[in-house]
Amino acid sequence: MNEQPNPVRAIAVITAFCLMGDSMLYVLLPFYWQEAGLHSLFEAGILLSINRLIRLPLAPFIGRLLQKIPFRLALLFAVTLAACTTVAYGYANGFWAWFVLRALWGFTWSLLRLGALYAIADASLPNEHGKNTGIYNGLYRLGSLAGMLFGGIIAQAWGFTATSLLFGALASLSLLLLPAIATATDSDKRTFFSMPAQQGQKSTCLATRAYASPQLLLVLGSGAVIAMLFQGIFTSTLSHVVDTHFHEGMRLGPSLLGAVTLAGFLSAIRWGWEPFLAPLVGRTADRLKKNDVLLMLSLLTAAPLFALVPLPLTSILWLVLIVAVQLSATALTTLCDAAATRTSSGMPSGKAFLTLYSILQDVGAALGPLLGYLVLTNWLYLGSAVMLLCLAICWYTVTSKPTGKRLKITSL
Repeated sequence: MNEQPNPVRAIAVITAFCLMGDSMLYVLLPFYWQEAGLHSLFEAGILLSINRLIRLPLAPFIGRLLQKIPFRLALLFAVTLAACTTVAYGYANGFWAWFVLRALWGFTWSLLRLGALYAIADASLPNEHGKNTGIYNGLYRLGSLAGMLFGGIIAQAWGFTATSLLFGALASLSLLLLPAIATATDSDKRTFFSMPAQQGQKSTCLATRAYASPQLLLVLGSGAVIAMLFQGIFTSTLSHVVDTHFHEGMRLGPSLLGAVTLAGFLSAIRWGWEPFLAPLVGRTADRLKKNDVLLMLSLLTAAPLFALVPLPLTSILWLVLIVAVQLSATALTTLCDAAATRTSSGMPSGKAFLTLYSILQDVGAALGPLLGYLVLTNWLYLGSAVMLLCLAICWYTVTSKPTGKRLKITSL
């Protein structure tokens, strides 16, 4: 039987097109909230977070749904919903209309994200999890880059409604990529979606033991903590921290770069290098077969970087520090997602594990902004640094145990 083409790139590009509409809102909604029929910026903040909160109760349902329907059908539904909600952004008026649209986007994103994790686990050979995770994370975030950078430019020239129509049309065009997706469920290398009945029965009791194993719990906990610190706390408070350091803006020769523009650039810069850096990190982990060690070293690197963020450093040094934090975010996100897909590919209940992993990431991402603005002091970043350090110690403790004394999850 001929090996089916790897679907990861096509799924990532589809996700990128669908993500542009959501990403543009993080730039435009705080400026166009009155045009959107909102009564305050606080309502805009709620709308920008409700899509994450709605995913928490929906994730188990979506996990079961993806096991019942063909993956291409799920993608078709997700892309259609993403295009419709993005177009509707341009015409929505009032908080509750926006609330419904953002809730629908939360459902759509869960379909895209969980479906992609399942496909990566299924399509990857044992030495490909890091590479495929890096490819997916790198490519789909180009949608965030395009939405943030071009959303504001297009809105200033043509208006908010025209921008929504354009990004909605681009999302619908991604349907043309659906024929390129042939998941590994139809190929000889499947290990995730199917398993011989005898092996599945033999692994049932082992799966129960696996869910109680320190290694598996550590993967789940790492996903939640990394999402909380980087997607939640760092992303949501970066504008405030930039404003604290550059309240009057930053002068570049004869030009003055405003704090808002600088914050937008620092937020989007990561999505520019991820298509190149994330696959490189993944391939390096696969080649060295040291994903756990690289993850631990990345945690040890990120911890002091977080601790330095609130300090009154020189402008250039502080900007270099923020770029370094963003680099560590790329490495940690890629390595942690790769650890999750690699773990799930050897489990009879792999889909359930990835669903739980996705739920915990959403919990972390949703808690991050709340904690960030509840503890908006120097202790916020110092506490984050301590959490990263503790996580690194946990990885060292678990992975340094003798092989014979710990459960080999990948053998399930």
